Amino acid sequence: MLRYFVLAVCFLCNSANAVQWIKGKVTGIEVSYMPVTLFFSLDTGNTACPAGKTMKWESASAENNKVIHSTVLAAMLAGKKLNIVINDNDTTCVVRYIYILNE
Repeated sequence: MLRYFVLAVCFLCNSANAVQWIKGKVTGIEVSYMPVTLFFSLDTGNTACPAGKTMKWESASAENNKVIHSTVLAAMLAGKKLNIVINDNDTTCVVRYIYILNE
C-alpha cells in the first residue's frame, strides 16, 4: 500500500511548478512598450525581485496586455495592493498571474 502512495506522490510532483507570491502597491508603470509589454514596480518584493525592481507582464494577446495595464493602473490610482505570481527565483521578474486586492 505504501508503495502505491509513494508512486502517486512522485507522479503528482512531476507537474508541480514552484512559484512565489509578492503582495504590494504599485509605485510606477512603464507604458512605452504597450501593447506588447507592460512594466511596473511595487513597493515590496522578495530576494529575486526586490522592492522597486521592474516587473514584466507580456502576453501574446495585445488585448490581454491592455486589460492588465488597466488593472495595474486602477490598483495604483485606488491605492490597492496587487498579489503577483512569479516563477521561483526568477530574477527577470516575469509576472505569470496578477490579482487585484481590496486592501
